Amino acid sequence: MSTVETISPEELARLALGCLEDKKASDIRTLNVVEKTILADFFIIASVESTRQARAIADFLRRELREH
Repeated sequence: MSTVETISPEELARLALGCLEDKKASDIRTLNVVEKTILADFFIIASVESTRQARAIADFLRRELREH
C-alpha cells in the first residue's frame, strides 16, 4: 500500500517555486487566489526563453509534484 504525503497548498507552491528557480524560469509571480476561485489556491506564472524550456519545466514539475 502506498502512502502519499499530504502537504499544504502553501508548501506545494513553495516546492513549485523552487523547481521553477532551479530550471532558470524568470519573472516568477505567485498569485493567491483562494478567495477568488475554488479551482486553485495559488496561480504561479513564470517566463521562459523557449518552447523547449517551457516543456522541460512542465515535465519536471509534473514529475516532482506528482509525489505530493
